[in-house]
Amino acid sequence: MDSRIDYLALQRKAMTHVVRWALEYAAAPSGLPGDHHFYLTFGTRAPGVEIPEFLTAEHPEQMTIVLKSHFRDLQVGEQAFSVVLWFHGREAELRVPYSALTQFVDPSASFVVRFEPVERASSARLQLTPKDDEIRTDAEVLSLADFRKKQDD
Repeated sequence: MDSRIDYLALQRKAMTHVVRWALEYAAAPSGLPGDHHFYLTFGTRAPGVEIPEFLTAEHPEQMTIVLKSHFRDLQVGEQAFSVVLWFHGREAELRVPYSALTQFVDPSASFVVRFEPVERASSARLQLTPKDDEIRTDAEVLSLADFRKKQDD
């Protein structure tokens, strides 16, 4: 048994749940509230991805889909979601496991989650960013004692 906690795996699992819950909003009869809409980027050749061959030919590595108003039959499962979208006037059903996701964006909420591909997850980190154009690669750590000193001055 490994004596280390795999925090990256825990983060990915937690953020996958956030994505799943957001998709459940979209799948509800009332649809997405307000201006919410989603951009989902995934690896087209990741295990479990099922998309038509013409999409794989156009997007051999990854593709981004938009869930706003022109989609139907969104099914949200424990391990994957499926949806019917239109590409070049053609209807296409896509099935995407959450493990294939590399990015989830809700621009109306300035919410971005970037997932490292599962095969690279052991050496990488999940990155949460408040806005797509404000990616931070480091953070300043403040202690509570530092904050109290500033307040007392």
